[in-house]
Amino acid sequence: MLLVCSGEDSYRALEKARELEAAFKLKYDPTGSVIDRLASGKEGVDALLSCLATSSLFSPRRFIRVDGLLTSCPSAKAKALVLSLERDVDSTIVVTVEEGELTQKVLKGYLSLSKFHHYEFVLLHPVAFLKWATEFASKQGVTDQRMVQAIADASQGNTWTFVNELMKCRAGGELASASGKEPSVYDVIDRFLMSKSDRWSTLRLFDDANAVLATVVNQARSFVLVQSGHTTGIHPYVAQKLSRMRVDDPSLAYKKLATAFVWSRTSVANADESIEVLG
Repeated sequence: MLLVCSGEDSYRALEKARELEAAFKLKYDPTGSVIDRLASGKEGVDALLSCLATSSLFSPRRFIRVDGLLTSCPSAKAKALVLSLERDVDSTIVVTVEEGELTQKVLKGYLSLSKFHHYEFVLLHPVAFLKWATEFASKQGVTDQRMVQAIADASQGNTWTFVNELMKCRAGGELASASGKEPSVYDVIDRFLMSKSDRWSTLRLFDDANAVLATVVNQARSFVLVQSGHTTGIHPYVAQKLSRMRVDDPSLAYKKLATAFVWSRTSVANADESIEVLG
C-alpha cells in the first residue's frame, strides 16, 4: 500500500503522515517495533526496495516512512518499485511526504497500484483556513476564538506560521504582528491593492468592513488613474503616494475591489462576505 502526502501546504502534509503512523501504531504495533523511517532521496529508494524484498519477522504488517520517494526515484527503478509495492500490497504500508504539487507524470506509474491513495494539501483560502485553525487550536486546548481569529488573520494562510504563533501566544507571548498603531481605512485598501501579506490582519485590526467598502471604489479608481498618468482632480499628496505603489495587475486589483463593493451594495453578500472576493 502506498500513501502519498503532498501539496503546497507542507505542514498539513506532514501532519497527515504523522496521523497515519499514529493510527498504525494504535491498531497494529503499540511498541513501534515494525515502524521504519528510511532516508529521503535516492538512498531511501534503494533502502525501500531492499526492505520490500524481505518480510518482517515480528508482525504480519509493517509501516515504512520514506519522504521524497516519488520525486527521487530514478525512472530506471520506478517499474521495479511499483512491482515490489504491489507484491507486498497487503502487508506493508509505505508513506511518503512529497514537497509541493505532484505532476501527473510523477504520479502516473503509481496509479496502477491496487492500493494507492494521494492526500493533496493545497493552500487554504481565508474561510477554510480559519476553520482549520479553529479545529487545530481546539485540539491544543485553545478555545479563545478572538485569539485564534487574530492569529489566523496574521498568518495569511501559512499553517506553519499559525502553529508557531499559536504556541507562542498560548505560552503568554505576543502576536508578532501586534502593533499599537490603529490602521486607517486607506491602510487597509492599499494593502489589498498591493496584495500585502498582512492585509487580512490589518482589516481585522481596523474592524469595519462597511467603511472599507464605502471608500474602496474611489481609492481604487484613483490608483488606476494615477498608474495611467492621469492625476487631474486627485490631491497631489494622494497622487504621489499612489504613484509609488507597485501592483502586478492594477486592473485586476480594481476589478476585485469593485466586485466586493457591488456585492455589498446589491445584497449578494454582507460586507464581511463581500471582502472575501479580494482573496
